[in-house]
Amino acid sequence: MGFDIQFDAVKTILTAVKTEATELSDGIDVDALNTDVGALGAAPAPAVATAVAEFLELESPTIQSIGNRITACLVGVTTVGNSYATASDEMLQTIQTQAVNAAASGDFAYFESA
Repeated sequence: MGFDIQFDAVKTILTAVKTEATELSDGIDVDALNTDVGALGAAPAPAVATAVAEFLELESPTIQSIGNRITACLVGVTTVGNSYATASDEMLQTIQTQAVNAAASGDFAYFESA
């Protein structure tokens, strides 16, 4: 069973996910939201500011976890793609070396066992 990785398509998807992740991260910037919540504290409804601040504090680990998972996926896919490409290059080099050796010696045992 072989793999047919279309690296241009993978790159397109990774770029799109990274863009979306950046937008998500910018949209849930906890520090910026806390600043905005602080401004709400001066408004006539300080209880709203307190509730939002408590929500952000409570959900901060979840927000961080989401970001970590997105990053892990991006890094994982990139690493797999690079490893696949490297393995293909290494296998190609091995086969080329064996072909040169077989051409020189007439010993095709490597290819018969593959």
